[in-house]
Amino acid sequence: MKNFILKKSRKTKPEKTVNINKEFLSIIAPEGGVTFKEDRYVKTGNGYEACIHIIDTPVNVGQYWLADIINRDDTVVVLDVVSENRAVTLKKLKKAMSEQQSRTFEERTIQEKYSAQYELEVLEDLNRQIAEQGEIIKEIHIRIYVAASDTETLDKKVGIIKEDLDGRSFRSSVFLFEEKDEWLSKIISIDEQKKLASKRPGKGVPASTLGAGYFLDHTFLNDTTGFPLATTATGGSFIWDIFTVNGKRTFFNAIVLGNMGMGKSTLLKLIEEDAYAKNYFIRGYDKVRDYEFLVKQQGGKYLTLDGTDGKLNPLDIYATATKGEEASEIDIRGSFQQHISKVCTLFQFMSRDATDSDLKVFEQLLISFYIHKKLWGKNISDEELERIGVVNLAPERYPTMSEFLHYAEQVFKVKSQEGISTNMQMMYEKVILTLRNMVESYGDVFDGITTMRDFSDEQVVFFDIRGLSNMKQQVFHAQLYMSLTLIWNHAVQHGMKVKRMIEAGEISFAEAIKTLILIDECHNLINESNIFAVETITNFQREMRKFLAGILFATQSPNEMLPDGMDSSTQSKLRTVFNLTQYKFLMGMDSSVIPKLKSVMEETFTQNEYEIITALDKGQALYYDREHKMLLDIEASDEQLARYKGGA
Repeated sequence: MKNFILKKSRKTKPEKTVNINKEFLSIIAPEGGVTFKEDRYVKTGNGYEACIHIIDTPVNVGQYWLADIINRDDTVVVLDVVSENRAVTLKKLKKAMSEQQSRTFEERTIQEKYSAQYELEVLEDLNRQIAEQGEIIKEIHIRIYVAASDTETLDKKVGIIKEDLDGRSFRSSVFLFEEKDEWLSKIISIDEQKKLASKRPGKGVPASTLGAGYFLDHTFLNDTTGFPLATTATGGSFIWDIFTVNGKRTFFNAIVLGNMGMGKSTLLKLIEEDAYAKNYFIRGYDKVRDYEFLVKQQGGKYLTLDGTDGKLNPLDIYATATKGEEASEIDIRGSFQQHISKVCTLFQFMSRDATDSDLKVFEQLLISFYIHKKLWGKNISDEELERIGVVNLAPERYPTMSEFLHYAEQVFKVKSQEGISTNMQMMYEKVILTLRNMVESYGDVFDGITTMRDFSDEQVVFFDIRGLSNMKQQVFHAQLYMSLTLIWNHAVQHGMKVKRMIEAGEISFAEAIKTLILIDECHNLINESNIFAVETITNFQREMRKFLAGILFATQSPNEMLPDGMDSSTQSKLRTVFNLTQYKFLMGMDSSVIPKLKSVMEETFTQNEYEIITALDKGQALYYDREHKMLLDIEASDEQLARYKGGA
């Protein structure tokens, strides 16, 4: 009879697919390879390496005691630190104190008894610090890596370092047959090191002693999705992303201040290039065509606002308002109300002496005009609004300023025949005169359907305001105001779309395409005579976080935006622009602007830091966000500077 053994079929686990970037590995791999077949060394294609592991430290060390270990030529020093469990530490101390107390009685010589008594006192003092003052013991591993082209030279280097360490009462060793684990310890965490075959406990050191061991002033920033923008004053990397989100960095606005020629435009262009590389939408303003070469290289568009590249119809209604807790739906009513406010603001631009009564007459005329054109209605239902659409219609669906002028004239004619007061007649006449001025004197800018081609799908768009700045101030401000509304509309539309994709799990926040607005020489837009634009921009700063959009300003100093002699209300509105910027880059400025800077930044910086700002060289900046404050050297390659042309 045959015996049969039933075997359970093994389920084969699906093989995990490992994506290997061979090109990246070839860049970071040791040149010539590496082997661990020697007993005391690591052999590489360039020579040999050894690791000196510090086993013990003196009982007493001086201030900056680590500096003598770390600051050695031709070495790489790695310090691993982990906090010991308090209960475990106290248990170890109790045992060690018992041993030393026994030694004070059992040792034969006076010298040994004295040594035991001294170590007991040190341990008792440490025990008090832990129990009463909250001292923490840190477990540390100090490894000194030495390299040379041959073993003889390496042995000499190791011998010199070990002799110096012995003279300072540090015990050290090169461990036999552990060279692979020691080499790996350069690049793996201390938790991973504890899994190695050669794992050993580190040296326990009080946190206060460790803290006093080195100038722990090293600064760096390493945003996961950032790009290398600068080097810190201590040689650390500054890898930064304006769209980083964490517990303290929650929105995406920045400002750059600095004298002419200190590198503001270069800094903005570095940030712009990173945004372009990430496929972000970029919108900007340029008065001197400083960005033209860069934008054209990127395949972007330069659009003038003086009518040369087409008109922007002031009566087009854009989606600028949303509703719902997550701002996930276009608010047609809210958008229409904001549009009415926008056109009323344009009227104020073009009629500086308009009274509140004049404005009310204009607003009533405007709303009745949209009702006349069947784009709005009294007590209109949501269903009817959805049917009409109202916002973001084709340009041909919206009336023009000349049609509005004709309508206003007809209404005034009827009102006059019915009989109106002299004051009312004067108000209608002022409204009609202003509209006629916009149509007849500035028709190339204001009158007609929107002919500026749709650029919502263009990645990079800059508005050239050079020609516009030669027009009257009210026209300049009016067009800037309309273009800001256009940018806002695009940011809202795109942001809502991306936000829905994130919420649906289709993409992550890091993968989302954001929108970045750059306003170099921003005092041309943000100033006391253009307070409507200031209010629009501050609203943008507050709201655009929800739609993954940020704004980046640059100007020479606060004096350009906050001149002396302003009324408190205007000053407060302009200060809000500064207050709503999370990131601040302060480049070299004269001492004369420091008092104004202090009044704006308040206690953001110390007196010493304000003094540092006046001593900064070209390309240096003092950086601040809610998490960090550091001194930077902005880095741009020769190739980048060539692309940036002027303004560097």
